[in-house]
Amino acid sequence: MKMPRVSICIPTYNQGRFVGECVESALRQTFQDIEVVISVNHCTDNTEAVLANFTDPRIRIIKPPAFLPVAENFKFCISASRGHYINYLSSDDLLLPEFIESQAAILDKYPRVAFVHCAAERIDELGRTIRLEKSIHRSFIRKGMLELKRYIYGMRCVGDSLLIRREAYEAVGGMGPNLLVDWDLCLRLLYYGDVAYNDRVLIKFRDWTDSCRGGLRRWEFFKSRALLYEEWGKRLIPSSPELEKVFKKARKQSALRATTAFLNEPQIPRPEIQEEIYRLSNSWPVRVKLFMVEIGLGFLWNVKKRVLGRLRNKIKPVIYRLNRVHNEN
Repeated sequence: MKMPRVSICIPTYNQGRFVGECVESALRQTFQDIEVVISVNHCTDNTEAVLANFTDPRIRIIKPPAFLPVAENFKFCISASRGHYINYLSSDDLLLPEFIESQAAILDKYPRVAFVHCAAERIDELGRTIRLEKSIHRSFIRKGMLELKRYIYGMRCVGDSLLIRREAYEAVGGMGPNLLVDWDLCLRLLYYGDVAYNDRVLIKFRDWTDSCRGGLRRWEFFKSRALLYEEWGKRLIPSSPELEKVFKKARKQSALRATTAFLNEPQIPRPEIQEEIYRLSNSWPVRVKLFMVEIGLGFLWNVKKRVLGRLRNKIKPVIYRLNRVHNEN
């Protein structure tokens, strides 16, 4: 059987409400040499009934032997794919028609690039636009180790927007067990090769609020973040001592965010929260903010952040328009 050029991998669990539209967006690609692999993770809703309506021969539906955690279902789905390039797509998100054609052309042109990502439109549960997730820079190719310094602070792209070279994916061991699968994978790919950014908006990414995820779920993600910093600090700092300051600053920022997000979370014991925060960073700003939250003044710390955040959201659309005008001229 002829190997497809690109695999679109859709792991799903109880997303019957969205999965049909997601699969349709994958099949509507202008680039035709694709396969769509869907891993149905022992769903208990109408997901399988929705998928039974599709007859396109490019679709392959698989099911793991037993229910898998999210990260493992992603890995299982990709392991069954065959394409030279890989995209993994959450079953509540949507690809725009030229996603594969535009992204694959970049990987074809630049063989040292391990993955390419693109700008995204963030949408809510009802499909309404929230905002654009887009760099103020135009499309670029960058050295992986240089871009890795930015990714130490967190994901700098929408995970579903990646098109990955299979050779690179397999070389770094595929997806790991960490809950933050996108971030962990990007760090390893950047350690391996270069990265490209495509400034075209080619995907719609569904943005779930923290209230939808639940406090305990968000807490598990935070602890996974701390573990990721420990793992990557041990890996990178010995060979690149200059990264120690970058890691220290990134850990401090993460701890400061957690102080506001979790300290008043009723489902998590307060001593456990403080222990995890100090494990990430015991710098003086973190200690001061913890004290301010304890005495009821934590909101003051966030005034500057909220003001700067709103200002940034006002300025970025203006920069996008200026870049577009510059490109047209």
